[in-house]
Amino acid sequence: ALLAATFYYLKEFDKSILLFNFIQNNFPLNLDFYDLFSNILYIKNDIKQLASLTTKCVELNPERPETMCVIANYYSLKGNHENAIEYFKKAITFSPTFTSVYTLIGHEYMELKEYNMAIYSYNKALKYNKTDYRAWYGLGKVYLSLSLKEYSSYFYIKASELKPDDSYIWLCLGQVKLLCNSIEESVSCFLKATTLGDIDGYLMIADLYKNEKRYYEAVIYYEKYVDECKERKEDIYKICVFLCEYYNEIGNIKKVEFYTKMMDEYEGRS
Repeated sequence: ALLAATFYYLKEFDKSILLFNFIQNNFPLNLDFYDLFSNILYIKNDIKQLASLTTKCVELNPERPETMCVIANYYSLKGNHENAIEYFKKAITFSPTFTSVYTLIGHEYMELKEYNMAIYSYNKALKYNKTDYRAWYGLGKVYLSLSLKEYSSYFYIKASELKPDDSYIWLCLGQVKLLCNSIEESVSCFLKATTLGDIDGYLMIADLYKNEKRYYEAVIYYEKYVDECKERKEDIYKICVFLCEYYNEIGNIKKVEFYTKMMDEYEGRS
């Protein structure tokens, strides 16, 4: 169970699931770290297995904090955030050491757009664990929803310092920096995301430069995005239209023909 939890914290979710399934089959009375197991099933949107896990945990021990978390994740995935909050709070009641649950409660309040309660919950989580990057990220998201960009930037920066290998945090920080009119800082954040394997960073940089009418730079990053992304047909098609217009304007016929052909290919797949 400890190894399964380790894989969870490393975000190697498939390996973690394999181990948790092995534990279920070979040690059916064990519930250790099943709160983490349910987190993975939530992330993977696996409502069927999460429902099965909920039933099992309730049958084995309805008063363990892990069981409360499993039930809460099930309700959350079903969109019943009020009940999710209720069961996350029960987990803390059964075991006051389950303080990381305050972060999850904050997420649920965010879903309900109860921003003051979300802020309270995230701050409660940080009271017990200053290194919980999810709580810092959550506060960044809350303050962005409240249009408090500078506050949002501060909390996203804290999250990025604690979890520098999370590309999504860098994308969020880049978007906030853009809202603050910090263009170069925004680009730097998006580029950081691309170094972590998230090519959406290229698209965001390209869109940024296009909106700034810096078309030469926009083309560079649109081409990087197109080179690495072959799945999003609508995005690629629209980008190819822009690239054709740009290269036609500067008289690069070869590039026009290249992207026209690509447009035809993507149009044929739709």
